[in-house]
Amino acid sequence: MDHELMSRAIAFHGHRCPGLAIGVRAALEAKRILEIGEAEPKGIYCVAEQMACFIDAIQVILGCTAGKGSLIYRPTGKCVFSFFNTNNGKAVRMAKLDNDAGLDKEEAIRFILNQPLEQVFSLSSPTIPAPAYAPRGAAMACALCGERTAENMLRVKDGKPVCLECAGLI
Repeated sequence: MDHELMSRAIAFHGHRCPGLAIGVRAALEAKRILEIGEAEPKGIYCVAEQMACFIDAIQVILGCTAGKGSLIYRPTGKCVFSFFNTNNGKAVRMAKLDNDAGLDKEEAIRFILNQPLEQVFSLSSPTIPAPAYAPRGAAMACALCGERTAENMLRVKDGKPVCLECAGLI
């Protein structure tokens, strides 16, 4: 286990916890399995199925962020990550196992970081396709509220482009 990376993740996240350890372990294993080099920030994607502490570790270690479009949230509520390296076509899905249930906080962190991979995660091929690079599109004003909105998020209401809020969809 790379203690320096765990320390960087703690500094970013704000505290040490089992969730952060899950993210550190998942990101380190993804780097190994997907053969991600140190200078390879583009083409690396993570689809996370739950938003929790582990996301911060993935951001720190892999550089996947929502702002770059390389950290994608798929709201299933599962502690599952699909990692993709579109540079070499490698991908892996990691589902957290419940083998550390009942352990106290520090025992759980040690278990997650130090046990063999197959005791922490089940591995499989992703059940979703690799994300495609999506350059940011144009934005235009909503016809009702006037706020600039990404074109792909506009809807047509009474023949005019409106944001999701004005369309009554959120």
